Amino acid sequence: MKNTRVVCWSLLLVSISVFSQERDTPRMFNTGNDFLSVCEHPKDAGDWNACTYYVFGVADGIAFTQPSDKPIFCLDPQATIAQERNIAIRFMQTHPERTHAATVALVFDALRDAFPCHSGK
Repeated sequence: MKNTRVVCWSLLLVSISVFSQERDTPRMFNTGNDFLSVCEHPKDAGDWNACTYYVFGVADGIAFTQPSDKPIFCLDPQATIAQERNIAIRFMQTHPERTHAATVALVFDALRDAFPCHSGK
């Protein structure tokens, strides 16, 4: 039951537009350029939340659906969702040649690089 709730929340967070607290306009992160335009220099808490919860949704969705015998990445249980957001932002900043790609793919690559699985995990 708990896993079902996690999947539902993760899919909801990724699949819908994230609304800023301060305004009624949706935050659409179709590409890395879209994500960086808001998340690199957020204007308010609503922007921070939109960026943070987008990355959270992607991370949880992938972590839940990846095969347990060959995980794609292994999130550190001590890592915060703010750290995961910052990792995604830094990844896109250091790979500007890729920011035209889908945000979800870039977040995936950022987390995979930051949290590799080691043998024995």
